[in-house]
Order: sequence, then structure tokens, then C-alpha cells
Amino acid sequence: GCNARGTWFLDLGLAQLDGDSRQSPWSRWEDDGVRVGCNDGAVLDAERNRILYNSFAGWYELDLERRSWRQLNSDGWQQRASSRIVTDAEETDFLLQFGGGVIDGYMRRELDSESLEGRIIKTTGLREIEDVLKPGAVFDEEIGKIVAWAGGANVYVLDLSQNAWIKQEPAPINEVEPGPQNAAGGTFGRFQKSEKMNVYILMDQATENVFLYRLDAASMD
Repeated sequence: GCNARGTWFLDLGLAQLDGDSRQSPWSRWEDDGVRVGCNDGAVLDAERNRILYNSFAGWYELDLERRSWRQLNSDGWQQRASSRIVTDAEETDFLLQFGGGVIDGYMRRELDSESLEGRIIKTTGLREIEDVLKPGAVFDEEIGKIVAWAGGANVYVLDLSQNAWIKQEPAPINEVEPGPQNAAGGTFGRFQKSEKMNVYILMDQATENVFLYRLDAASMD
């Protein structure tokens, strides 16, 4: 949270029990030692079963098995505030951080180095998504590209092999408009891909509907 220290865990097994359960599915570990700010970024590193987290104080990792934090380095976000962190397929070990006009690339295995330096990624195409604060984005393993959303019915797709953005407009038969991005809190991780259903899921605000989006990958060829 914004300057609110503490790590919350949701036990999905308890959350699915009936209403008679008296045990809360939520638990909190308060003394985590992480220096937090506003507009920090986080992403799941499934290969190592950890959460990677970036604040003004540097990069941290949360070991999900041990539920323990450690600081990897002191490379803070500086001008990268309000950015979204996206990690790609496990084989290439790549991590991308973009939003607010800046796009950086890292190798996940290098995050525990004090000499870490993100390299600026130069992209082409319809790059306006890079200027958005707190966009939603996810790496789509099926097509091997990053898909991003920041309001409206369009999504943006980044081909990492060419570092080129395209804007994917909705199909002519589309009748759904998600509306503008949540200006107050941003989107961050509330735009995700369900590999099982092959759809993107958007829940930008708790008071709004949940939207599903299916990308026509063939139309991008």
C-alpha cells in the first residue's frame, strides 16, 4: 500500500469455505522490513516462486514458500514511479518495466546485483501506451507478446522480437466499452490473462463490472 507497511496473504482454500467458517482467509505479516512508497510495482516470478517488488528504496523479493522478504539491491524506481512490471516466459528470464514515459529492461537473475542497471528499451509503433501512468499489462505466453490496456476498448501489443507496439482495435461486432482507466489508483495487476479460458480479465475498480476480452491473434499477422 501507499506508505502502509505489511504483507497480506489470502488463503484461497479458506476463502472457498461456506459462510459458517469463523476463520478469516486473510492473514497479515506486519514486520516485513520493506520500505514502501506510493505507485510501487510488483510482479510474480513463478519460476522461483517469489514476488519481485520495486519501490523508491530498491528491488525486493518475497519468498512465497518461506514468507520472508529480502532486499536485492538499492536501485529504486526514481522516475519509474507509476510503472507496470511485466515478466516474460521463463526461458528468457526477461523483466520489463514501463509507464509514465519510461521503459526499462532487466534480467531477473541480475536483480540481486548492487550494480544492477536497467537498459532503456527503444520501441517503435504506436507508443502512446508507454506514456500512461499505471497501465495494466501482462505477458501472453501463447503469442509470446506483452498485451497492455489503459482505458477504452483498444489494447496495445508489444512484439519483443522487434520491440514494436501495435494498437489492436475491437472487432466490428464488439458492443462492450470498459470505459476509462481508474485515474485514482491505476490498473497495475488488475488486467490479467486466463490461459485456461484464453481471455483477458479486467477489474479496474471494485464498483465496476468485470470485463473479459479475447484477442484475435491472427489479425496481428
